[in-house]
Amino acid sequence: MKLSFERQFLIGGHALGAIGVAALATTHQVGIAYVAAALGALAWSLAREWQRRGWQVPTQAANASMLAALVVISVPVVVRGASPIRAIAEFLLVLTALKFAAAKESRDWMQTFVLSFFLAAAGINE
Repeated sequence: MKLSFERQFLIGGHALGAIGVAALATTHQVGIAYVAAALGALAWSLAREWQRRGWQVPTQAANASMLAALVVISVPVVVRGASPIRAIAEFLLVLTALKFAAAKESRDWMQTFVLSFFLAAAGINE
């Protein structure tokens, strides 16, 4: 069975995201809920993109959710002096989940690749 370039791109892009999430998960420095949300969004995105149909998070809702996540994740850092490294890592996982769950254009794919790189780099730097 020969896969088209579009299908290969989908598999490769989602695999890259999963590798980044897995690398960060191996540090055991982020909550399991964040890892599960990111992996769930990756699986959902791959299934939706493969079938070329399905509900996507609207771009405006994804942007609002990213801003809300930034506030929620940074509160423990500001109020209690929690580790900013953990907050940044968890925020990267939220960004990854939202980027994969939202509708994607070419620039969004590039952003997911960059996020995946930073996830893997954060996982290596443990």
